[in-house]
Amino acid sequence: MHSFDHQARNRMLDDHFLFSSARERAETDPPDHPEIISTPSLQKAFPDVELSDTLSHTAWPVISDWPRFGALAFKIEHMEQDGGADDIVIHLARILKAVCRKTNGIWGRIDHELMGCLVPEKTQRQLMAVADTVKKRFSEGRAETLSAGVAMFPTLSYEKYRILDNARKAIDHAAFFGPGAVTAFDAVSLNISGDRFYQENDIDQAVSEYRLALKLDPENINVHNSLGVCHGIRGELDTALDHFKTAMALDPKEIMPVYNAGYVHLIKKDYDQALDYFLKAGRIDADVFEIALQTGRVYLETSAPEKGILHFETAARLNPKSAAAQRLLGDALTSLDRISEAETAYKTALKNNPHDAASLSALGALYETRGENADIALMFCKQAVDSDPDTGLYRHRLGRLYLNRNRLEEALDAFQQAQDLGHEAWEDITATLRLIRAEACDQDCN
Repeated sequence: MHSFDHQARNRMLDDHFLFSSARERAETDPPDHPEIISTPSLQKAFPDVELSDTLSHTAWPVISDWPRFGALAFKIEHMEQDGGADDIVIHLARILKAVCRKTNGIWGRIDHELMGCLVPEKTQRQLMAVADTVKKRFSEGRAETLSAGVAMFPTLSYEKYRILDNARKAIDHAAFFGPGAVTAFDAVSLNISGDRFYQENDIDQAVSEYRLALKLDPENINVHNSLGVCHGIRGELDTALDHFKTAMALDPKEIMPVYNAGYVHLIKKDYDQALDYFLKAGRIDADVFEIALQTGRVYLETSAPEKGILHFETAARLNPKSAAAQRLLGDALTSLDRISEAETAYKTALKNNPHDAASLSALGALYETRGENADIALMFCKQAVDSDPDTGLYRHRLGRLYLNRNRLEEALDAFQQAQDLGHEAWEDITATLRLIRAEACDQDCN
């Protein structure tokens, strides 16, 4: 039977967690609006109001004495970028000015696309009603609509100047409900904000947002799952498991933390526990690509490739464009000496991703084993090293091909680099050195 080094597969265990539904929605959000607020035009229309700076700066001398207040942020939706844009923004500004006159509030420009106001001594419900009133007045006889976000001070340990930021996060939350929504800042707003930091690879800031979210809603399953994912990516696996287990206790039928707990155990090489969680997740929903893929991977890691094949085939059915599913199917088939089928799987993987280093290397090794396509075998193994120079297995395979062609110096270099990368190659290094010395001796004797 063919055996496969686990190094290449383990390199793929980096970010295969299932994230919160908030992240999934955020990935499909429409792009941010371009700049819609022309500060010069707005300042000209309201010369008595300081609009060159943002509201968070201009309002500070006043709100520093307010013990309690709320922030409203407004975003104009469906506005065409033409000559009438300034008039639309000025129309909103007039409404906000009138509202602030009645409520003793302060209005202004929040940023390049948001207008807003700060209002003292109102409850969240009252401010939501104010937002609805502004929205209705704005949209009378117009195609444009307003979305609004509401945030309150005090909230948690936020400083006063941060409340407008929270209103902006509530606007992002409102986007999930479509144009014209009015949403208050809450744990979901922080979950969405954390998801955005996660997408930007700012894991520390994402964790900070999720922790604040749990202070507002300690039983939020998505937030516990999201925190678990972040800790898992940072290698804090026990902490990650704690969050996944908390989420599972809150809702045993929620599939994400069940799968993610299994994935943590897979990273820890605790294969029995990983398999238990993956099979449990599969009983909740059998048609999730990641579950099928990782269940098959556990069987492959535990020398039960025949059991893994069905799961890899399911994964390939659920995601026909996945190179990973086909590549791992190829690994399982190779382990069972089903070489022709393995070749087909690797070729399919390369159709899905021509730069998949693991498939390139494995296919090159198969060709070499069968004594076929010698030039193509070498080319594939070289391409694998070029695509992923840090995996010792690929360099070792390339070294074997050089050795078989009596290209001893190149073989030795490949073996030494494989050893440096943690792939055991001392026997090949020793054997190649003997051949180099023998060849040198022959040349001297001649």
